[in-house]
Amino acid sequence: METPYFLDLVCDIYEETGINRLGFNNIDVCKKLGIKVITYSYIRNSDQELCNHIMEKNKDGFSTIYENTQCIIYNDEVRPKGRITQTINHELGHIILGHHLTRKNIPEDQMESEANLFASMFYTPFILMVHYSILTVDQICKVFHITRTNAKIQHERVWNKIQDGEYHANEKEFKLLEIFQNNQEITIKLDDFSDIL
Repeated sequence: METPYFLDLVCDIYEETGINRLGFNNIDVCKKLGIKVITYSYIRNSDQELCNHIMEKNKDGFSTIYENTQCIIYNDEVRPKGRITQTINHELGHIILGHHLTRKNIPEDQMESEANLFASMFYTPFILMVHYSILTVDQICKVFHITRTNAKIQHERVWNKIQDGEYHANEKEFKLLEIFQNNQEITIKLDDFSDIL
């Protein structure tokens, strides 16, 4: 799959769910997309043996289809908490990219690579990092609620392109920025009427 296609998907999600801030609640986004989000704690409360089995196979989380519903099941006790954010974004990538339905026969390493790329483009998009000057590892950790390890990867990813003069936002990235800013304006306008609503 090509990167521009991923950006189309990201733009669609930002538009459909009204994402209007950085470091947004990705669980809320999943729910708006009709994806059920279940914690390991919830499973443990009803079936300890099942939870132990799941944790043996998937320490952080996984996505699946259960009773015709797309689900993300994640370890809500894993630390640091930034891993939860990353896991949910990664598993959302599997769902959005059709890895459980239309594209389930592609090689697993390709699925994992695509889910990682999607997660990065979805939660820490270049255009938003550059536009809002979120360029240090500490800023990335704080704003996006991700682990320091992942923040270093995102920092290198964007900073290397900027330093090498290779980063020039494309049309789809500008579309994402426009959607994000429009979503912010809508929220601000609604806030003006919060006492009436």
